[in-house]
Amino acid sequence: MEIPSNISEIFFIMVIILPGYRYLKIFREIALLNKPIPSKEILYQSLTFSLFNIIIASLVFKTTDLNILRHILIQPEKLFIFMILTLTLVIILSFFPRFWLLNHGYTPKDTWTHTIEDVRGIELPWVIINTVKGEEYKGILRAYGVGNEPRDLSILLPIKILRDDSFEIVDEVNMGEEMYFTEKDVSSVLFFGSRIGHEDVSEDESSPG
Repeated sequence: MEIPSNISEIFFIMVIILPGYRYLKIFREIALLNKPIPSKEILYQSLTFSLFNIIIASLVFKTTDLNILRHILIQPEKLFIFMILTLTLVIILSFFPRFWLLNHGYTPKDTWTHTIEDVRGIELPWVIINTVKGEEYKGILRAYGVGNEPRDLSILLPIKILRDDSFEIVDEVNMGEEMYFTEKDVSSVLFFGSRIGHEDVSEDESSPG
């Protein structure tokens, strides 16, 4: 029994247009393009992938006539071949930007999480914290937030560093056993390696150990 024309047209639109959004999701996921984009941009990019479907269908079945393509793609075996081929091509193409990004210093994790994971292997990771108020503290990194948690910090043996106008250290003030900073308090964090004492950190602030 022949499928009515209007139904086959709807089916053709679903096969050509709707997978565009799904292919876009797969492409962005594999290619590490995780930055959120506006809904309008998603629509435009999805339509681009839909156009990609039409081009591939035209090349595979050697016709640019949409009516002929419609009749071809309602055949289950032809549809299966078409879907497998387009999906495979999307996956292959998505690895090109992925490899380029990974070879140019990009990390799929956010920079904070990537840095913290490196610090986890250090027994006593010393840090210098600069606050949004222009204050400077150093101490042993004890706790931190990653992922969806607030990126708050706490340090052990905190010391407040006082500097003069030429940025020379004039004094260091002990601030107790532990000090807590909210994510909004911190403007930057300087990570060091394991240090034996406070004096060692003061003498080598310029280069992480």
